[in-house]
Amino acid sequence: MRIAKLTSLMVLLAHVAVKAFAQTCSQWEVLCDAPLSNPDQLPELIHHAAVSGPFAYLAGDAAGLRVFNISNACPPFEVAHYSPRGFGRALDVAGWGSNALVAFEYGGVHVVELSNAHPPVLRQVLEGPGEPGAATSVATSGDLALLSAGLETVHLFALRRGGESVWLSTYLTGEPGSSYVQLVRVFGGLALCACSRLGTGNEVQIVDVSQPLAPVRLASVTTAAPCVGMVLHGPNLFLLDEMALLYGYSLTDPAHPQPTGTNAFFGVGTSVFADDAFVYVTASLSGFVILPNPPANTTAPLCLFPMNDARAVFAAGSRLGVADASAIHLFGARPTEYIPPLVIHSIYNPGLRLTNAPFGWAISFTNRALEGPRTYILQGTESLSPKGNRPGNPIVWLNLRTNRIITIGVTTMIDPATNTQRFYRVLETD
Repeated sequence: MRIAKLTSLMVLLAHVAVKAFAQTCSQWEVLCDAPLSNPDQLPELIHHAAVSGPFAYLAGDAAGLRVFNISNACPPFEVAHYSPRGFGRALDVAGWGSNALVAFEYGGVHVVELSNAHPPVLRQVLEGPGEPGAATSVATSGDLALLSAGLETVHLFALRRGGESVWLSTYLTGEPGSSYVQLVRVFGGLALCACSRLGTGNEVQIVDVSQPLAPVRLASVTTAAPCVGMVLHGPNLFLLDEMALLYGYSLTDPAHPQPTGTNAFFGVGTSVFADDAFVYVTASLSGFVILPNPPANTTAPLCLFPMNDARAVFAAGSRLGVADASAIHLFGARPTEYIPPLVIHSIYNPGLRLTNAPFGWAISFTNRALEGPRTYILQGTESLSPKGNRPGNPIVWLNLRTNRIITIGVTTMIDPATNTQRFYRVLETD
């Protein structure tokens, strides 16, 4: 009963969050949806997704590998399905050219060749020495593949086109029997190994694999729950755990990761992806969430799309793909028109109101260019004073670069010789 009440409360809070931020989603829109029709008539459960060329690969648990063409199709359409019997669930997938590497629970990593011309063809099975048939996760970077076989082992392979791939080395996350590896990812010469350490909690190990014959651990960071998503974009590392906690780190020096912030979402965390401007998160109750990159502590979402058990987010060319329990949803940028800058010379202009808000200061005014009153949330490290018409009273202006995305600047007139400019991220609230 207590669990049911807690779940109901989390759902209610998630709906409150959706109501508060759904209107800020105007930069993105759903372009189309592709239903996940399951050949085995089982409830769909997507563990992870990967993209290579025109194909999106979905590791579909008992449904095996699902392959969708996402090149120019809207909606994307399924081109292949690979689900061999007797190997257990498809737990993870990675792309390598025209091949998908699928981690099967009891079947190792299957290297499957895909094309539009013929059904999927099994080319090779990768297994770690002494650990036949075990695979929990797989990752690729160039011709390097990492295979997690559970327990404390991560195997490194050199992938070979037209020939047998070669085992290179084995990396140990701890002493035998001391840990269990759930997830591996590799970005160039850096690998990330998420594992549960017996008696000491959960951690992500940062490993130098630039010399794959001799991988070297550089550092490790802890998470509150097992890690389900890891992405490195430039120097910014983002980790998502099962409790839907998002951890940010700077890896300017990979041997000394520096925390950059933590954000919390609702439900069970499932995946994370990042690009130059944004961080994208999926969680079972929050749905599909978009944050600025890098987000600071307690950063409010820029966008939140409620979904039915959102499972995986991935790049689909210039678009984004999000898989939930029922469909793949493709998101694209909404066309915008340029609106000339609107200048407000004083916070005491008629119709302008500055008040406290949950995530900073709120500024309300009637904007003829947007046809009606609007309220904006100002997110920044500096505070604004709404009191008194005296030196020190800020001059506020809004630069409407698109129909919804706005830059705000504040100049504090304490001393004309020492004017400073501060810039805030803005969220529209009504």
